Amino acid sequence: MANNYTSLAVVADKILRHPMMAGISFEAIIDYAIDFMRIVQCAGFFEEKCSTVEIKDYKGLLPDDFYEVNQIRLSSLANKVPKYEMSYRTDENGEFILDENGNKIPNNFYIQTGYEDVEYYKNKSFRYATDTFHMSDVKSGVDLTYKIQGGYIFTSIKEGTIELSYQAILLDEEGFPLIPDNSKFTRALQAYIKKEWFTILFDLGKLQAAIYQNAQQEYAWAVGACESEFQKMSLDKAESFYNSWSTLIPRRNQHQRFYSYNGSKQNLKMN
Repeated sequence: MANNYTSLAVVADKILRHPMMAGISFEAIIDYAIDFMRIVQCAGFFEEKCSTVEIKDYKGLLPDDFYEVNQIRLSSLANKVPKYEMSYRTDENGEFILDENGNKIPNNFYIQTGYEDVEYYKNKSFRYATDTFHMSDVKSGVDLTYKIQGGYIFTSIKEGTIELSYQAILLDEEGFPLIPDNSKFTRALQAYIKKEWFTILFDLGKLQAAIYQNAQQEYAWAVGACESEFQKMSLDKAESFYNSWSTLIPRRNQHQRFYSYNGSKQNLKMN
């Protein structure tokens, strides 16, 4: 795990010292570095943050350092939440039509019957939307859902605020990404950028095959050492991981509880 960080600018300076890397731009180094983070998914590169996002017309702007969602919960609602119930078939007298088993026959739509208690939804968790029409202007139901697209979050609520728990990209004072100050990590990162740049040179016929293959082998070894280093768990994290898996009684509704007790030890009373 990484506790100390260094600026990507420091690593970029080392890369540019290589005679065959002189043509690469700093912007390309940043792009390759972010690609590398996504590939290895090393813990310690991202910082866990919470941010309040204002929702207007079903849309909110994500933080500049946003990388990935952990979880979302509702903070407040600016509008009443319609309450919907299933519509059932009725005859000309308004009586319900029953099937052969005496059950009401549902229609293929819901009707609004009033408004929900807004306080009930406060601090409730959102789930990722599976609705193919989530981006439509026509909303139905009160399920708290979201989708992320183009730097914005699109929610099923029209107006209000949400609390966003997310993975953030660490940045230095000049806005450059911070990376773990770890020799195995920086070696693997440099090897990845070198491999990607050498691929371009090889495709252009400006690099010998032997040099290109050596860069690939160097990267394969370095990234393996990096992943082994960063997959190590601390004793405290190992305890929580063990407790979350070694349960006799299933822990239900963990999503609504924000997984607060998922790593706690389960104690059973024996009569």
